[in-house]
Amino acid sequence: MYHKGHRVERDLRRDHTDHHGQGDEIRAELSKRMPTDPQRILDIGTGFGGNLLFLKQRFPNTSIWSLDPSEDTLRNAEELLREKGMSNKVRLVKGSAEKMLFDSNFFDLVVSVMVLHHMQDLAPALLEMHRVLAPNGKLLIADWRPEARALPFKDRPHTEDFIAPSIPRKTMEKVTPKVELFEASYWYLMEISKQPKTE
Repeated sequence: MYHKGHRVERDLRRDHTDHHGQGDEIRAELSKRMPTDPQRILDIGTGFGGNLLFLKQRFPNTSIWSLDPSEDTLRNAEELLREKGMSNKVRLVKGSAEKMLFDSNFFDLVVSVMVLHHMQDLAPALLEMHRVLAPNGKLLIADWRPEARALPFKDRPHTEDFIAPSIPRKTMEKVTPKVELFEASYWYLMEISKQPKTE
């Protein structure tokens, strides 16, 4: 696993805390905003594999790509998917969100859950997420608010790790007017709709 560009040792099979008890609420809010029948989905930041499993359960016949810079993380996800019998139509890709090798306008749904606070270069990653999103597609981003410092993280987070949602929102509003924000006690969910270009 990587944090701010540096490799961090994690027990990928045991460290998962389902977002410190926030997981059910996060998934419920994501579900409300997802398209009914996306053909191609991108999961940004494979991590412990929880979001990937959630997406695969919700869209069992949809092609899903999951992107992560860590080979260990991707190997763990591959094993997890195999154990659950959910490997079909899933592609695990080693790479960085800041510079993706996917074509522009390729995915109907792009999802990033608790990944932004790990990133070193936030704006390039956000703009890349928007670039690979198809016109009329949805980009859903969930991450911690600064208030999340009160949660019992295994490693005490640095003050700069959890940023106000206004920061990624400003970046996204430069490329689309369709940015909606939902805020919970410790986290937020940003819904971005990509507008088709008009001639």
